[in-house]
Amino acid sequence: MGDIISDDVDYENQVINKITMKLLRDSLYQWKPWANEILDLYLDGKDECITRFLCDKLECSEQYSRRLKKEFASIVEKYLKNQFRF
Repeated sequence: MGDIISDDVDYENQVINKITMKLLRDSLYQWKPWANEILDLYLDGKDECITRFLCDKLECSEQYSRRLKKEFASIVEKYLKNQFRF
């Protein structure tokens, strides 16, 4: 009975999510230092702004920024699949 918390908050998942996000951000930074800015745009629901953001930030073509956006999405997907493999 001493192990039960009665406020219906899943603290274990909150901690896991926080750690997962920290590790993801660290991995993204290792890939490209600006990658966390892209993650923030995705999390804010502004994924339609990412191509323009990359063009402006990196002074690159839209084609190259779309390629980076796809690469970013692939990295995040692979990371999360590996994190939650049981």
